[in-house]
Amino acid sequence: MAKRTVIGRLSAILSLSNKAFNAGLAKSGGKLRKFGKLAKGVGAVVGALGGLVVGSAVALGMFVKAHVKALEAQVKFGQRLGIAIDRLQGLHVAAKLAGVDIQQLNIGMQRMGRRVAEAAQGLGEAQGALKELGLDAKVLSRLSIDRQFLAIADAMGAVKTRGDQVRLTFKLFDSEGVSVINMLDMGAERLGRIMQFAQKIGATIDQDTARGVSRTAEALTMAQVAWEGMKNVIAVAFMPHIESIALSFAKWVSDSDTMKANIKDIAGELLDTAKSIGNVFATIDKLFGWFAETGKNLNWMKSVMPSGGKLAAFGPAAFLMDNDSATSRIEAKTQYMADLVPQLRQGIPMAPHQMEHLRSFDNMTPQGAAVSR
Repeated sequence: MAKRTVIGRLSAILSLSNKAFNAGLAKSGGKLRKFGKLAKGVGAVVGALGGLVVGSAVALGMFVKAHVKALEAQVKFGQRLGIAIDRLQGLHVAAKLAGVDIQQLNIGMQRMGRRVAEAAQGLGEAQGALKELGLDAKVLSRLSIDRQFLAIADAMGAVKTRGDQVRLTFKLFDSEGVSVINMLDMGAERLGRIMQFAQKIGATIDQDTARGVSRTAEALTMAQVAWEGMKNVIAVAFMPHIESIALSFAKWVSDSDTMKANIKDIAGELLDTAKSIGNVFATIDKLFGWFAETGKNLNWMKSVMPSGGKLAAFGPAAFLMDNDSATSRIEAKTQYMADLVPQLRQGIPMAPHQMEHLRSFDNMTPQGAAVSR
């Protein structure tokens, strides 16, 4: 009895413990499920952010590459003319404000520098223009081209008429002078302020940055050359295999009589199939024609049957059986209508005598004599 009591108590204790354990397990499972959903959502967000980062990195790389190329072109041009890159870019900003095409400005300054140098040697057509502006060609030639441009802009302000300004700028800048004159109108002082403003807002780069641009552009060029070299290596490595495959295919086509025969057989079967399909369509067309002619004949038979009496009660079969002449009339009328078909298909209407002859079949008595109506 005591043992049963102890066992009962142990069972009750284990049962309570089991309930608590199961409840805790269920509660933990709910939390785990919530955590799983949260982790899934976080994973989606992380994946989206990852895609955004990768896409942004690619776009940024393409932007940097394109801009480095553009900066390199400016650096190279400044080096050719001996103009500091920040001053060249400052003049480009002034050109945009004046509505002057940057390419036209670059070409105009290049020609101006050459003509000033020629004038310093007592050569070229710019000699007279510089004297008229009150500028010494030898002194001017010792300045950088951007400073020559500012000096000419300052002197151009003293020219009284627009026509003389156009004439002088044409001699100094050639055909680009007509557009560059809009910048010269700004004068040296305003052009200098614009160049300083461009430096402050970061529209220009300094010489150290210019050297970095050159290095980066060279690195990009080397990478492009390396990629071209890799393509050469890949092509050379695969050429023997491609050659072998191409020759094998050509030999197979030229030597394979079985393949050629099979192609001919397939073509022949396709042609036979096409002919069979055409025959089927022709047969269907004939059937439709037969149905149409049969329908016309039945309608005509209906029209010639008496409306009452024995024949009306038993239908067309009784009429044919009861009147031997009716069969003859149907055959005669059908034959006459068949003779008219070629004429009607050509669009030629029936003549009055043909229509009268056709009606005569309906007016015939069972003995074959026509009746008047």
